Amino acid sequence: MAHRFVRGSWLVRGLCFIGTTLACNVEPGPDNIISHNAQDLVSEGSLDCSAGSAYRAANACTPVVIVVRHAEDTTSGPHLLTTAGNNHAQLYINLIDDYIFAKSHKLSVTTAESCACPVGRVLAIDPAMNTINRDPSSNPYQTVLPLARHLNRTIEVSDSAGVPYTSAYAWGTAARLSLLPVVAGVTSSTVIGWDKQGLNPSAADVSAASMYGLTLNPPGLLLRMPRSFPYESATTHFTPQRNHFYVFAQQDATDGKFAVFKYYQQCYSFDSASWFTTTYLANSPTSIGVDLQP
Repeated sequence: MAHRFVRGSWLVRGLCFIGTTLACNVEPGPDNIISHNAQDLVSEGSLDCSAGSAYRAANACTPVVIVVRHAEDTTSGPHLLTTAGNNHAQLYINLIDDYIFAKSHKLSVTTAESCACPVGRVLAIDPAMNTINRDPSSNPYQTVLPLARHLNRTIEVSDSAGVPYTSAYAWGTAARLSLLPVVAGVTSSTVIGWDKQGLNPSAADVSAASMYGLTLNPPGLLLRMPRSFPYESATTHFTPQRNHFYVFAQQDATDGKFAVFKYYQQCYSFDSASWFTTTYLANSPTSIGVDLQP
């Protein structure tokens, strides 16, 4: 059984059920209610990765690429983040801090544990009209903006060659290898804010994008990054959700692909006691965590 630590609380994976709790009353129709057990202090790892901890100071960290789909947006008219979506974006500050500075993770193909490196770069789809996408969404940019401000980082909206990041960005070898640069001997982690169409476009996404002049070239980011992607077969399409959280680690120096791919599901709470997960937030929870998926 896997567990994840978040802001002094622990989320238990595997104890999911449908029922009525405080979370159900405030957030209509959650997909799952997750049992919370504050006494079971077990995480994915057991080592202290907090800032200034002896373990972090004595050991090299592992650089990771963290990817999130943009937060909740409006369903009609201009596609902007909703009030709940803007709150969700604010919660990423806590979620990323906790992922980096709480406990260790198994970020290698072996069982070795390590701390994730602090975030040094934040990337997002270019929200301005450009030569590739004449009508881009600002939602991925707005989703990672609070985190970028918290980290005092400028959001990168194009690659080193000046090619804008769009849903159609190819993520070839050179692009993957550029994600975790070593500067003065230090490698940091990178956070990417993207959209569903760019993460893993379906045939319907490709068709819809072509109507507004954007040519999508599947596979998207999620299938181009890892060495293997076990969640999609020839007959099953994996749809990235707003409550997903993807982590890539152990990058190959030749092709830039990642040997480690971790897929989490976000969990939310209004009272830090009852936790739930849903694919679309209608209200604004106060706490956030992640639950490792099989």
